Amino acid sequence: MASSRVKATTTIALSVIEDVLTLATTMVASSIAFSMRSIGFVLLKSPHVVPVFKRGAREREYAEIRDEEKRLLEKEKEEEEEDDSASLRRIEMEFAVPRAPTVVGKAREILFQEQNQEDAKQLEAKLVSEFAMSASVFYPADASSSSLENTVVLLNCTGGTQETWRASGVVERFCEKKNCSVLTLDMRGQGLETDIVDYDSLRVLAMDVLAVLRTVQEEKKRYKIGAKMHVVGYSIGAGVAMWIGVLLSPNRRGGERLTRPKVDSISLYGFTSKGVIAGRKNFIDRVLTQAFATEMFVRACGIRGFIGLMRLGIRPNYDALNAQKMNVDDLTHYTCDTNTLDGFAYQVKSWTTFELSRDEIKSIEIPTLILHCKGDERAGHKREHKRFDAETMPRGEFLQIQGDYSHLWPYENPEQFVRVVEEFQNRASARRL
Repeated sequence: MASSRVKATTTIALSVIEDVLTLATTMVASSIAFSMRSIGFVLLKSPHVVPVFKRGAREREYAEIRDEEKRLLEKEKEEEEEDDSASLRRIEMEFAVPRAPTVVGKAREILFQEQNQEDAKQLEAKLVSEFAMSASVFYPADASSSSLENTVVLLNCTGGTQETWRASGVVERFCEKKNCSVLTLDMRGQGLETDIVDYDSLRVLAMDVLAVLRTVQEEKKRYKIGAKMHVVGYSIGAGVAMWIGVLLSPNRRGGERLTRPKVDSISLYGFTSKGVIAGRKNFIDRVLTQAFATEMFVRACGIRGFIGLMRLGIRPNYDALNAQKMNVDDLTHYTCDTNTLDGFAYQVKSWTTFELSRDEIKSIEIPTLILHCKGDERAGHKREHKRFDAETMPRGEFLQIQGDYSHLWPYENPEQFVRVVEEFQNRASARRL
């Protein structure tokens, strides 16, 4: 009996010691991580670190970031309203989409403004199995619903937001042709959304987007949607766009076969079917995909630290950015600083595990353009992988862009980006007549 008591006491004591040591290790790791945020360098993998940074630890910083972002957006909106010559109009929307979709359904538009207490309770009850997804449609101020022939759907990079497309000038350039509108979305983990919904693949993000596209296509006049729809994906958005192509495949097996929404073309930049893991050889690449691209790292070093390290691999064309009156700090303000750590971490985990099979790639029958810049190689996106994807698709095209541009090419030279994509969209539309 005494022996049993000794053993039990010893077990409890060891457990307490282990907990104390775990806590001490976690606190030391936290201190190191935060002290080294400026260079974004931490080599810690302990699973015990993660909970320490779970939301509350950085809540004040995020609140300040969100307040600043809202202030800037309100200022921009006021400036637009004061400018009588503003060429664009904007429809802002919120859609309820299933938290755990099993099939592609329709999104339900919801309104948060001017709700009484009872309506708010009903909405809260409905959103238990759904979450709110922000979207916007931009269209020329002098365009009528009947004159809109095309709608471009822009899917952004990891940490990107709707405002990134606007800030970079991409939205305005697509709308310069009076027959075109632009649909932007904040996917899970993007924008100012605080209700982060867990997901395990880019396929789920694709199903979210398709649900919204189905809804807006059924009411084209209301949402200013053109007869033809073109999906443009950049970085993680390109991975989502590839999944959209797979889900819309008429020959898809073991999953959804959709007749709606109708997508006339897909344009991709900064992603391949092998994701960003394949072909990693240098140190920076290894750290990004293996040691640092984890939920723990993002929480420990912060979004700014992660982006700071990524810059070493991206190496943007500063001259091109300056020509657009932008710099990397501007871009990160409109991208990652508007995201919560949870949302950003989920996105990072998604693209580090992304891979489509050859049969899935082959099933994409929508005309698809895969774009490549030499500088995108530094972000881990290999030319041979992109060419393989294009050649595998029945209606795929591969195009290498001339010029010293990086993974940030759509921001570095938005005029060239829009022109190349529009030329392909016109060719795709002509072939589908």
